[in-house]
Amino acid sequence: MSWNSGGVISMVLPTPGANSLEQVVMEKSSRVGCSEFAKAQSPKDAIAKRTISLVNSYFDGKSVDFSPIDLNWYGLSDFSRAVLGTLRNLPSRETITYGDLASFAGYPGASRATGTALSNNPFPVIVPCHRVIKSNGGLGEFSAGGGAKTKLRLLKLEGSI
Repeated sequence: MSWNSGGVISMVLPTPGANSLEQVVMEKSSRVGCSEFAKAQSPKDAIAKRTISLVNSYFDGKSVDFSPIDLNWYGLSDFSRAVLGTLRNLPSRETITYGDLASFAGYPGASRATGTALSNNPFPVIVPCHRVIKSNGGLGEFSAGGGAKTKLRLLKLEGSI
């Protein structure tokens, strides 16, 4: 995870075969200046401490409200902000189709572009891109390590399916 005074800049899920988790996070954070990288469980900053605590609770299977986490949207397109912002407000354990998300974000008919925006989501889990599914009920793609298998694990973890 990377952050600055504006909030969380990016977070990545572990990726099998990645050369360096820090390198992956820093590359995803290049859109805005990054002050820190949280390598361990003892970050110095309150933003990071709160975020890591909530993410750990999430992966422990607890129901978590990520809305208090400040996110740094700088450098994201208006379209990405609309899609990710709309998705962030999706009630816990609910899924939504790419097409419905596009419509609710104000871009009806932009389901493919919505999928592209989600594949570049800098805030996975906090903005639950794993809860966006195909209109036929299929899982769809997932850009994190492990792909659709990881998406399925996250959906099962939180009781979304």
